[in-house]
Amino acid sequence: PSIPIYLAVSQQRMCELAGRVADGAIVMGPAQPDMVRRQVEWIRSSGRDCEIALIAPTSMDIDDMRSWASTQARLLAYFKELPASLARFAGEIKASDESYDYSEHLSTAAGHSHAVSDELVRALAIVGSPGDCAARLRELREVGVDNFIFPLAGRGRAARWRKLRDEVLDHIMV
Repeated sequence: PSIPIYLAVSQQRMCELAGRVADGAIVMGPAQPDMVRRQVEWIRSSGRDCEIALIAPTSMDIDDMRSWASTQARLLAYFKELPASLARFAGEIKASDESYDYSEHLSTAAGHSHAVSDELVRALAIVGSPGDCAARLRELREVGVDNFIFPLAGRGRAARWRKLRDEVLDHIMV
């Protein structure tokens, strides 16, 4: 039996490669529907059947997502073109890149995580009330995502997973 091969993707060339040669794609980056839609289109452009999973950082507490969002902002600074939904954050994304301290990469206590505003955190991650988070996940599912991967950074992972499962996923797994 063969082992399914998934490629982690974010930009166009990797998305297209995954669509041509992989069994699946793990989409990384902001949980912005317009950006994810574009990534899904690139993956599916080959016409092959390719499973698409989205890394979906989700929390009811904005501070749980701040460090992850600062990392995403740093990476977005190198994109050729930002999606329309993120264009208004171009200056903040650049400032986040300039202040990023890689020695604190993804640390929930990272000093550079304060470089991103609450508004940008909400744009990059899935943050809000359980109903808000469920609505955003549904919207992402509608643009062509087959599965979600939920990263849980920092302390209290088991408790945060239970809260996500019981308060958010119950709204979309009907």
